[in-house]
Amino acid sequence: MTFARVSFATLLALVTPAFAQEAPREVHAGAPTAVSVTIYRDDLALITETREVDLPGGPAKIVFDGVLDRIIPQSAIVRGFEGAEQERNFDFDGLNGRSLLLRSIGETVTIRRTTPGSGAAVEQEATIQAAGDGVALRFADHWEALGCSGAPEQIIFSRIPDGLRARPALSTTLGATPGGRREVTLSYLATGLEWKTDYVVTLNDDSTRADVGAWITLTNGGEEGFAGATVGVVAGDLSRVFSDSARANFDRIAQRACWASGTTTDFPPDYGYFDGPPPPPPPAPMMAPAMMERAMMAEDSIVVTGAKLAEREELGDYQLYRIGERTSVAANQTKQVMFLARSNVEVSRILRHEVNQIEESDDEVQPTTILLRTKNEEARGLGEPLPRGTARVFAPSQDFGVLYSGESDTRDTAVGLEWELETGESADLTAKTTITRHTTRELSGDRARHTADVSVELSNAAGVPEVVELVQSTLGASQRLSNANARWAMKDGAPTFTVTVPANGRMTVTYRLTYIDG
Repeated sequence: MTFARVSFATLLALVTPAFAQEAPREVHAGAPTAVSVTIYRDDLALITETREVDLPGGPAKIVFDGVLDRIIPQSAIVRGFEGAEQERNFDFDGLNGRSLLLRSIGETVTIRRTTPGSGAAVEQEATIQAAGDGVALRFADHWEALGCSGAPEQIIFSRIPDGLRARPALSTTLGATPGGRREVTLSYLATGLEWKTDYVVTLNDDSTRADVGAWITLTNGGEEGFAGATVGVVAGDLSRVFSDSARANFDRIAQRACWASGTTTDFPPDYGYFDGPPPPPPPAPMMAPAMMERAMMAEDSIVVTGAKLAEREELGDYQLYRIGERTSVAANQTKQVMFLARSNVEVSRILRHEVNQIEESDDEVQPTTILLRTKNEEARGLGEPLPRGTARVFAPSQDFGVLYSGESDTRDTAVGLEWELETGESADLTAKTTITRHTTRELSGDRARHTADVSVELSNAAGVPEVVELVQSTLGASQRLSNANARWAMKDGAPTFTVTVPANGRMTVTYRLTYIDG
């Protein structure tokens, strides 16, 4: 066997190109020239940005500065580099107190302490040894835990560690790419942007008509915002899977807060796993948009605008509400935009009492629930899909102008369905349930048939007649109501009596109920 002789120089020439590949040049994309923000329910938003990038030619690392700090990195889509992307990174380690300490472990810093009494400042050099639950410092001749000296303390850093960014950034690495300016589009999902619906319902004197205003409340709980963005919200529930990678991203967010209370051992308030601070209430009723804007501007984090009405669009099975003009969504800001204003809406005031057990009598009288109800149709003054939210009800007052009457959670209500608000309890109209007879018959399979004779006394202490809905809730299988002394009908799956109790009077509803449990 013979071997060809190959010189070392020839071998080196063959392998050198593999080690001599050009390193990617870092290029920062320009600021967004156009931004659209679509906010969904349950803490999710889709961000789409258009940016310009000057490619240097050859391999490049393109950095998109200023993406939301709560981005879901694996959802990012970059258009404009088709076929050239090789690697993508999300640089989450932003510049803040915690990251500065963690990145400075092993570094020498200056500890400045203020002497109590004299106020003199004393500085010493120390090395940060640990910065987990607390900060451990090694001085020349001893160790200390920061914050345990009893004197006011500061840590002075001589430099910012490498790798910390003032703003979160998403980067993508490209292979050999021709140089020149390109327009690229970056889309990604993020959390920290939420929306809800706030309704303001102002009743007339006899609670038969109401003015209804609806506001979209946008909340940005992140540290990045958008200027001049096209903003829309989607009403409807999407199917979502909370992945491990998304959970890890939330965990990092939770640990990323700056140190609070002037120390490095206190954490900011815990608002819950997803939630930020609670949103502000909607504007007061019957106030002009310009007046509302001026009134709310006293709070910098809340912006109310009545001029930018949201327009509804059909989006398949969902409803899209698009703000008519470009708007800004600043960091840590709540913004309210009106999307519905209806006057003279026909409403009915109804009292309701529900019987939810028939095994024993009530020990005392129970107040009834106050309901406001209308049908979501043009004939009644509405006729628009109503997203679920919170409705706050106000009633006129001769002495105070208007008084707060209560609030109610509302459900998604399509056109043609009833819109119902539960605003409080009436002490004037009370109910007392008496079980005059109750029997139980054992059945096979650990089941039992219950039969009860029910008597409900309704008492009205008001000087006007009151309409009351008496509802028998579903207690078991094969439920049957019989022997009733008043007419009833099925409503929302439950037997319901609708009766009128005379002013300063009483009436009694009786019936027999049978059902099987177990």
